[in-house]
Amino acid sequence: MRYLVFPRVRVQTANMLAASFLVGGPPVFAAYGLGQALCFHLGGGARVTGMALIHHNREPLGQAFYGVFSPQQRRSAAFTFGKSANGSDYSSKNPHALSLQPVACAHLRVSVVWEVEQVQDVAGAAAFLQQARLSGGLVTGHGEIALEDSPEDAFRGIDNGYVVVDRRDLLERKEKHQAELLVEALGALPSPGDAGSWLSAACVGYAAITPFEHRSGGRGGYAHAFAEPLVGMVQYRSLRQWRKESDAEDAFWRPVWLDDRRGAFVLRQEHAEPEDM
Repeated sequence: MRYLVFPRVRVQTANMLAASFLVGGPPVFAAYGLGQALCFHLGGGARVTGMALIHHNREPLGQAFYGVFSPQQRRSAAFTFGKSANGSDYSSKNPHALSLQPVACAHLRVSVVWEVEQVQDVAGAAAFLQQARLSGGLVTGHGEIALEDSPEDAFRGIDNGYVVVDRRDLLERKEKHQAELLVEALGALPSPGDAGSWLSAACVGYAAITPFEHRSGGRGGYAHAFAEPLVGMVQYRSLRQWRKESDAEDAFWRPVWLDDRRGAFVLRQEHAEPEDM
């Protein structure tokens, strides 16, 4: 087991629209997916078994008026549709008008550490990163890529930032609906002991809404299923403070199938298991 470090990766126009109702949040699942794509590129049995994400900066693309953020929008490549028989479809008086593509983007700077197997050097990883995308955004620069033998050594090369921590315990320890708990936690004022940290929602997995089967257009001949994003609670914690209080191993998100590989695939951190009630 080794630890591949992509420090201070600069990402241009990354996707912030993690779900139809969620704008923002750290790209937890996207960073894990980038590691999977890297291992597929390297071949030779390369495999990612965990991922740690450190946030440095985010610059949302849009405008804010009186505290209300409006993300930049893009024109799509399709013309607007004409009205249907009942007049319910969107239409424009201009028959050549292009429709809008709902989008929310940001420039990001993050560091990613992957726990990997069968990865021997960084040359192939560096070549992959030159053409890779993180959360749909183009990678435009990064620090020196390293392959370390321990998680402590991996984090030693990242001097600051905010480690993204699993806080699903806030959604599982009370007798309330999880959506209600999520909204309450995000809207609550920080406590005095939470200086240098804050809560956020993020996409941490996907749940299949159709059976897995082979469909036309599926990639690589794999079984395909339509899915919906699963939103969870995370927390940004000061990396320096985190290293004083926790083991480096605790920062890694690991994949879990919740129902025997048939429905929900999520990322979790082991330290965030809720206490028995």
